[in-house]
Order: sequence, then structure tokens, then C-alpha cells
Amino acid sequence: LQPQPGIPLLPSRPRIQPPRQRTPLQPLQPRPLPRPALPGSGVVPFLPGTTGIILETGEAGPPGTVLMSGRGRLRSVDGPAAAAASLVSFSAGLTQKPFSSDVGVVHFNKVLVNDGDYYNPSTGIFTSPYEGRYLITAVLAPERDEYVEAVLSVSNASVAQLHTAGYRRELLEYHKPYSGKQTCGGPGTFHLVLHLKAGDEVNVVVTGGKLAYTDSDEMYSTFSGVLLYPSISHV
Repeated sequence: LQPQPGIPLLPSRPRIQPPRQRTPLQPLQPRPLPRPALPGSGVVPFLPGTTGIILETGEAGPPGTVLMSGRGRLRSVDGPAAAAASLVSFSAGLTQKPFSSDVGVVHFNKVLVNDGDYYNPSTGIFTSPYEGRYLITAVLAPERDEYVEAVLSVSNASVAQLHTAGYRRELLEYHKPYSGKQTCGGPGTFHLVLHLKAGDEVNVVVTGGKLAYTDSDEMYSTFSGVLLYPSISHV
């Protein structure tokens, strides 16, 4: 604009724009937590800090069943009661005269453990209830200045033999007699993993020498066994 004579110039005022209307900020609302997944559903719930992506998993398969061979006393293992019924173990010691004659089946009379009651202290025989792998052990202590010769028998068949004085190579066959002086030794042991069938009878038979025993509760000789695992007929 050109100034006109006689009219003073007034300072121009800056143009004031009205303030913009802003939407008031709303406080952040906490996101509701998703409901937990129901049992058996394949939806994985939201996890803290995740992006909210829902993953799906496959359906769980049915519980497995372990089948055992045997005489029908235990066909499957399902639950604590059935699992407890499958426990088999025994341990017994000798605190009395082992047998009436000079040799025979040792009657380990002092029972320490007898899960399932498959060991009979009156006969000295353990009867396997199921087919499977068993750990069988025996410790035989002779009297002082004596020896013990014994056989581990399974259903009237010799599985292992021991002689606390040791064997001479030329005397391993019984038809070769030995008339020399008998050498004494320490205790003898059986320690074997055996495959037993249901109904097999296991015992220790002394065929020579003298076992140590006492009228007190002290045990010098012991007989033990445990079921490691049964034979699985179906997977």
C-alpha cells in the first residue's frame, strides 16, 4: 500500500489463527487377558509379551498301555494300583540250620523284603510271577576252616556253580575225584541277570561243605532277587 498524505500509517497486526481443536487423550485401557485354554483344546493361549498370534497344536494321542506276558495275573499297567502290583523283589538271610541233612536247598528264613510274597522262606524257593529279566544274587559264607559248594538252580536246572575253595582245572568234572587236602576260602557269591518265565522256581542248593549260621539274628548268608523289567508282548 502506498501511504497517503496526512494519514499516518498504523502498524499491521499479525493474523491470529484460532487454536486447533484436539481430541483429548484417553488413558490406555488394559487389554483383557484371554481365557485359558480348556483341557484337550488345541489352542495355545496368549503369552505376555507376544504379538497375539494364535498357534494351534495337534490333538494329543491316547495314553499308551504296557502289556505283559505271564499267567494272566497282570495284563496291563494303568494307574498307581496296577504299578504297585507289578513290583517284585525279595531279600532273605540265614539265621538257622539251612536244611535237615548235610546238603539240600537252603531255607533262608529271615525275610527282609518280600514284595508280592513270591519268596517262600519255608522252602527257600522264589517263584517268578512274570516273564522278564530278574537280578538274582546270593552270598554264601562257610564255617571257619570249611568250604561251601553250591548251585544256583532254576526249575531244577543248574545255572551257575561255586566253590569257595576254588576249582582246579583238572577237577571241573565231577567224575574225577580228588583225595588231597581241601583248601578253604572266603564266601562265595552268585550275581546274575536271568531271563525267567512265569512260574520258574529259583533256589540255592548246597552240594558240599558247611554254611555258617548262628542262633542269633546275625546273617552271614543271603539270597535276593528283583524284577528289573517284564517281557513286553505288545508295544
